[in-house]
Amino acid sequence: MRYAPVALFVVGCAGQPKSSTSPASMPQDTGTSTPPDTEDTATPTEDTAPEATSCDTETPLPRRLRRLSHREYAHTLDDLFGVDIDPRADLAADPTVDGFDNDAETLRVSSLLADQYRSLSETVALEADLSPWLSCDLDTDGLACAEAVLPGLARSVWRRPLTEAEHATLTTLLSTLAAGEGAETGLRWTLATLLQSPHFLYRSELGVASSDGTYTLSSWERATALSYHLLGTTPDESLLDTAASGRLDDATGMTQAVDQLSEDPRFANQIADLSETWLHLHHLDSVSRVDLTDADREHMLDAVHTRIRDAVTSGASVDDLFDDGGLLLEPAVLTAHGVPDGSGPVQRGVMVRELLLCEDLPPPPSGVDTSAPDVDPTKSTRERFSQHSEDPLCASCHTLIDPLGFAFEHYDQLGRWRETDNGHTIDATGDLDGVPFEGAVGLAGALVDDPRLATCFVQTARRWVAGTHICADSVDDVGVAEPLISWVSRPAFVERLAE
Repeated sequence: MRYAPVALFVVGCAGQPKSSTSPASMPQDTGTSTPPDTEDTATPTEDTAPEATSCDTETPLPRRLRRLSHREYAHTLDDLFGVDIDPRADLAADPTVDGFDNDAETLRVSSLLADQYRSLSETVALEADLSPWLSCDLDTDGLACAEAVLPGLARSVWRRPLTEAEHATLTTLLSTLAAGEGAETGLRWTLATLLQSPHFLYRSELGVASSDGTYTLSSWERATALSYHLLGTTPDESLLDTAASGRLDDATGMTQAVDQLSEDPRFANQIADLSETWLHLHHLDSVSRVDLTDADREHMLDAVHTRIRDAVTSGASVDDLFDDGGLLLEPAVLTAHGVPDGSGPVQRGVMVRELLLCEDLPPPPSGVDTSAPDVDPTKSTRERFSQHSEDPLCASCHTLIDPLGFAFEHYDQLGRWRETDNGHTIDATGDLDGVPFEGAVGLAGALVDDPRLATCFVQTARRWVAGTHICADSVDDVGVAEPLISWVSRPAFVERLAE
């Protein structure tokens, strides 16, 4: 039996709010339509790149409603109800902007995604463990018990208390559903409605108007922002209670909450998830490599996650991640950035330049053949690719790429060490913008000495948690966990600008 459409009708379908609307004007229905000020194209906006010469980390972000990313959605359902979903299998892929699949401007709800949300909300509601909210017996106390449970359940799902109007509407819905199917079934179908609402699917960053014309996030919005920022999931009951008490309204309360959340094991997991975006390890899901198995893919990714989690818990810095080669020698990184068989100096050079130094490379000139040089058994990979630097059309980019990519010539398509390249002696020397090095370990050392490495990591981390471009302060080194923790202390974390 499918009650969700009835639930939608009873609660009222008023459409998605614009980012500049006030909380009071937010709709009371589900989130299965796209906000009216955007088109349902699921494509990135054209103006996505930051100004190359500007770095303003103090100006607040605009007021907005920010849809949960698929990763956040899955973590939330798991933490709330113990229901595990696979976002890559169960949800339509979101567009990727510069390697980020959580860009706030492109997280829209297509008709396909809306249908998937509906289906998942029903599945989750019927399978959910409701015991954390039950202080009565649904079988014995019936509707009275379900009505008593509803406010607390709704607070957990919507990350704030119900308004009086919302409570009245949802109570009426619950009574209608329970009359036909019983109290527990009625409560579960009401939960399905809560899970389809924009109040669940979207994070509110609208704030309350201040005298200076800015908007300050409410206690409930702060709890949500803190939890998704540091843990990648919904606030738990303890944090919601802290929001209810008003203790998040001042810097002391925020600091105490950050200290507590950063001790949660999920904080290290959050930064491990960040590493997948930072290093573009999602490529592991689809790349074709000789000898690569599905078990290899899983083991490689787990190894990176373990390295990052250990770095967080030990207080390591970004530079520490590259000691003695470090991340550069991880099979996951070398496999994700390579070719089906061989070393892939161009792909790995681009990885270093764009992902570790945050320097965008221009596209190849029009009409240039970008295919790899033909295999010539009389030449090494390095000798074959040397033509890039000799061709004036190619040299402008490849002089930035190849001297970095050749550092990995000792590593094949799966990151395994090789002494020779098709019988040829390997030359793994290179230079990082004039700084010479020997091999991947030498490159790692050159990167550690270059402040662009840590600065790039900070920029990547900030964009990942903010869902939009945020530049980075220039730093020589920084703790792996520091970009997330320090951002919370910035006024921009809780302030918003009217559009």
